[in-house]
Amino acid sequence: MTHPSSPIFSLATQMLQMMRLFVSVSLVAAAHADAATCINNIPPTNPDSAYSVHNDGTVTDIRNGLRWKVCAEGQSWVAGACVGTPLSYTWNDALSLATSSNFTGQTDWRLPNIKELNSLVEFCKVNPSVNDTIFPGSPSAGFWSSTPAIGTVYIVTTNFSDGRGYWERGQTQRVR
Repeated sequence: MTHPSSPIFSLATQMLQMMRLFVSVSLVAAAHADAATCINNIPPTNPDSAYSVHNDGTVTDIRNGLRWKVCAEGQSWVAGACVGTPLSYTWNDALSLATSSNFTGQTDWRLPNIKELNSLVEFCKVNPSVNDTIFPGSPSAGFWSSTPAIGTVYIVTTNFSDGRGYWERGQTQRVR
């Protein structure tokens, strides 16, 4: 047995402390592995566990039952990734596109209202402010909702670069 003041004991103590630190960091990382890519150890608002992932390019938010396309319109779900360039649409075109879609054989697609769209915002990160594990390749851009701004000619949108809402009219935005 070595004496506590010996260099070997000191080295062994330092190694033990480093191993404890490594285990602590590993446990913290594992706890946040379900957190997309959050900054400053902020807990996620939309952890991976909030979604049921399907093999067809869709996910279901188990908190509210809404089914979402993983990729923005213009992108394709290929081998677990969104590939291609997200397209932009006017609001009228976005409404038509959503209601005429038969993606995965479903015919009940629609533009989400602003409350539904905002349920995707991940407040622990930016660029994009969405769970990038569940929605890989999601653009940091504005997305249309179906919600008109009351008393105006504007539509309420969500910008997934920072998660903020905006009133838009005449521009093109993305569709999920």
